[in-house]
Amino acid sequence: KRSSLKDAWFVFDLLLVLLTIGEVWILTFILAVTGQKASMIQGTGLLRMLRLVRVLRLTRMTKLLRACPELMIVLKGLAYATRSVSVFFGVWMILIYFCSVMFRLFADGSEIGAAAYFDSVLSVMNTLFLRGIFSQNADFIIGITSVDPW
Repeated sequence: KRSSLKDAWFVFDLLLVLLTIGEVWILTFILAVTGQKASMIQGTGLLRMLRLVRVLRLTRMTKLLRACPELMIVLKGLAYATRSVSVFFGVWMILIYFCSVMFRLFADGSEIGAAAYFDSVLSVMNTLFLRGIFSQNADFIIGITSVDPW
């Protein structure tokens, strides 16, 4: 237990925990007691700078990747797969946009065009995306987004 303070990573983690406790509990308590808002307090720039220290925790990843090069191969594979999936979703959205423009043009001036599903290109895209792809969960998703969209 006594030698734990000699470990640099332990001390670093301890400082991060103390910083988080100070920011979340102590600062919140002080704000509640004084009745001020966080934006009214001067000198919180130092706290913002100290939050960036948390990013240094990622340096441990390099240590892990050096010890186990197989992880680097897996991460490179994930990067290539992410690129392929992103291109697929981009083409998918272009296809949905193209189809929604066509549906909107064909439905204009008809009873279908007056419906809520086809009144604009965005609503047609929403209909194609939700009812076409997530057909079983469309009502659930629409119910969630109608309450609070963000």
